[in-house]
Amino acid sequence: MGGGSGDEGGGRGDEGGGSGDEKERLRRRRDEDEEKNVREREEGGRKERKEREKEERKERERDERKEREKEERKEREKEERKERNRENGVDGK
Repeated sequence: MGGGSGDEGGGRGDEGGGSGDEKERLRRRRDEDEEKNVREREEGGRKERKEREKEERKERERDERKEREKEERKEREKEERKERNRENGVDGK
């Protein structure tokens, strides 16, 4: 009892000299813990990606708003120039 095949020899300290069933239970629990860790890392990655996408969207919207405001300002200035020219008697043709 307690002896295993050669491939079980490099086990972790918590596997000690228990029975084969005990070792299997510990191995299964370790595998489940590792799967849980992987899921948590993936969730963290998703959260980071969502946050990054949110920031990128805000930046893009800000850039679009600035561009739109710039175009509106240019159009307004053009109209104001036309009006001033009209008032000063300059033909806009």
